[in-house]
Amino acid sequence: MGVVNIHGGKLPEYRGASTLQWAIINGEDSTAATLHFVDEGVDTGPVIDSAEVVIETHDSALSVLGKVLNASALLLDIWLPILLQGEVSSYPQDESKAHVWSRCTPEDGLIDWAQSDEEISLLTRALAAPWTGAFYYTNDNKKVVIDYALSPPEVAKLRKEAGRAAW
Repeated sequence: MGVVNIHGGKLPEYRGASTLQWAIINGEDSTAATLHFVDEGVDTGPVIDSAEVVIETHDSALSVLGKVLNASALLLDIWLPILLQGEVSSYPQDESKAHVWSRCTPEDGLIDWAQSDEEISLLTRALAAPWTGAFYYTNDNKKVVIDYALSPPEVAKLRKEAGRAAW
């Protein structure tokens, strides 16, 4: 019958690792739980179904993960009995839209003060606890970790306090 996987992102646009984080960093307004067949590639197998998950302006990666888990459970409720019967239709992914994302590393959390308050807010939302957090270095080279989500106005305030000019 084959092997299936529930992927925590839209396929084929968000193949690979850390897709919830990258979707938030990229300012996406939604992601998905995607049920697909496993083949030899990374998240490249034919798609059976997907459930869209809205990313709201206050969501962190942890809250989006909760939504994706709920959507995944609903997909399994629907599709597991059908999968066990052995005949499931699927469709190939559109390779022209495919992108493989790498796993977020702690270094990805470095705040680039040349970015807008909105972009920095997205970074903090994507990397908030339990992930490693966003960070910057003070003028005396001390690392400051922000492991919680900041709104754009909070980023503007932090920028001022940190002495980082908006570019």
